[in-house]
Amino acid sequence: MKKKNMEHMLQSFQVSETNNPNIILQYGDNTQTRGTVQFTAVNDGQQHKYVIRISAQYAWKDYQNTWLSLQNNSPIQFKINALNIIQAD
Repeated sequence: MKKKNMEHMLQSFQVSETNNPNIILQYGDNTQTRGTVQFTAVNDGQQHKYVIRISAQYAWKDYQNTWLSLQNNSPIQFKINALNIIQAD
């Protein structure tokens, strides 16, 4: 994945359960996980956008990463509507 100075991960999804789950974004190279970002999603049945400043992560900026993963920490369902890496100033 080509990197620049200010990259953000833009995610858009909706949660279909009654609690506010922790969403776990991991990235790495081959079988090695290089970094993890965790945040709590809003659960109101609506679609929400989440922007994560991924370039602030040392392991994202200074290492080659070939994959990323988006998971939750409970057996809930969520629908991913978009997942993009965007450039910012």
